[in-house]
Amino acid sequence: MTRYVVGIYHNLMSLEGPTRLFLSMMDVFKSMGWQVRIYTRSTAWTQVWVKQPRGLFKQMRIKERVDPNRTYYPLKDLKKYHPLAYLQLRDIRVDDMIPLRHPYLYFSEQIREEMAEADYVFTAVETYLRLNEFLEDPSKFIAYIHFPPTMMWPSSREIHVWVNSEWTGQFVNEFWKGKEVEKLWGRRYIDQMPVEDWEYHVVYPPCNVEAYTSSRSWEERPYDIVIFSRLTKDKIQLVSHLEGYRVLVIGADYGGEVPSWVECRKNLTFHEVAEYLSKSKVYLHCKGYQSEPEHFGQTIVEAMASGCAVVAPNAGGPVEILDHGKYGILFEDPMEMKEAIDYLLSSSEEWRYFHKKATDRSKYFDYEHTAKRIREALDIEE
Repeated sequence: MTRYVVGIYHNLMSLEGPTRLFLSMMDVFKSMGWQVRIYTRSTAWTQVWVKQPRGLFKQMRIKERVDPNRTYYPLKDLKKYHPLAYLQLRDIRVDDMIPLRHPYLYFSEQIREEMAEADYVFTAVETYLRLNEFLEDPSKFIAYIHFPPTMMWPSSREIHVWVNSEWTGQFVNEFWKGKEVEKLWGRRYIDQMPVEDWEYHVVYPPCNVEAYTSSRSWEERPYDIVIFSRLTKDKIQLVSHLEGYRVLVIGADYGGEVPSWVECRKNLTFHEVAEYLSKSKVYLHCKGYQSEPEHFGQTIVEAMASGCAVVAPNAGGPVEILDHGKYGILFEDPMEMKEAIDYLLSSSEEWRYFHKKATDRSKYFDYEHTAKRIREALDIEE
């Protein structure tokens, strides 16, 4: 039986982590033999709801503000920036009647018809959590939660709630029952808030492991440390402890002063990213230090698939990826981080141990394992 899934996402034409996650999940659906259709919008126009006097909302079509710190690319270059194995451009439709990030949803008639025909409707945008209200059968709706602090909560317990880590799942239930919803959406929503825990399934973000190269030796990796993230001020604090090492940052810096031993590369294609990762010995994950924990950490898995030994904060999703330190080194503070990196780079023998552990662990997040988790979550046969 060929199943049909419709994916809804507000903007595929940027290099954000959530965009990469959504595309990877849709790529897995297609790898399972499913028929796939994706609806997205262009970066030119967006439908927004503007608050008017007396609390009323009016829908307006406005020119989107382009974030200068974010890279946009033409849709035709999609596979240039994402390691997609199965998705094709013909699977994607552009429809500017898709809302940006707002709970007051409106979709075109074409999208509504497609959603009605589909076996499942999938989204990874938290403010689309009430999209099920457009469906006669709410159980067709799959809501993938990967960044809970900005989200609403579903209006039906029949929908499928997937999360990117056990940490996120626990956070979801606390958030949906807590005062955070009142802060975000007002007192009138309190009576609608769920009282009981929500059933969720952990479906880890997939990684196209085969698209990365892990076989390069210690001698073939000129960079000591690689960071795959925007270099913000809190991350600069960590990097300041790494003087004496050759550090590469894949991502834009925040505009401030960057240490002289740090090289920054931004707006890279996927093949360029994969090449740099495979030429680096240690991957340092910075998010979660002096900030809210990382909910998962896709770049950790990508670095592991590239053969990098991993050092990451001991909080959130990275703890699950590294299985509490079995496949990498977790740290609590800059001192522990520096000690971990010094240990890994002290000789090739120490590095090779964690290099192999990381490479083996990355396969746990490949397309085959993800497809198995999807079938289990939906309770369907292969």
